[in-house]
Amino acid sequence: MKKTSFALILIYILFTSCVSKKEYAALEARNKETQDLLNSSTQNLNKIFYEKENISLENQRLLIENESLKKTNEELKNRIENSTSSPIEQLIEFCCSNHNPGHCATNMQEMKKLCSEYKCIFK
Repeated sequence: MKKTSFALILIYILFTSCVSKKEYAALEARNKETQDLLNSSTQNLNKIFYEKENISLENQRLLIENESLKKTNEELKNRIENSTSSPIEQLIEFCCSNHNPGHCATNMQEMKKLCSEYKCIFK
C-alpha cells in the first residue's frame, strides 16, 4: 500500500509539473519577445537620457549667452545715454589697420587725432 501511494504521488508530481513541447515553445517565444521589447525600451531610454543631457547643456549655454547679450545691451544703452555725439556714431567703431588694434575711434574727431598722432590708416 505504501509503495502504491508513493508511486501514485510520484507519477502525479511528474505529470503535473511537466509542460508540453508546444506550450514550452510558446513560452520561449513569449520570453524572447519580452526580452527584445526590454532591450528596445532600454535603448530608447538611453537615447532619451542622452538627448536630455544635450538639451540641458544647450540650455545652459543659451542662458549664459542671454546674460552676456543683456549686459552688452545695457552697456550700449549707457553709451548712447552718456554720449554727446549721435547714436549712430557711438555704434560704429573704426580701428587702425596698420597699428595696434587698440587704436580705435567712434567719430571723425577721434580718427583725425589717431591719424595725426600715430599715422593710423583707416580702411
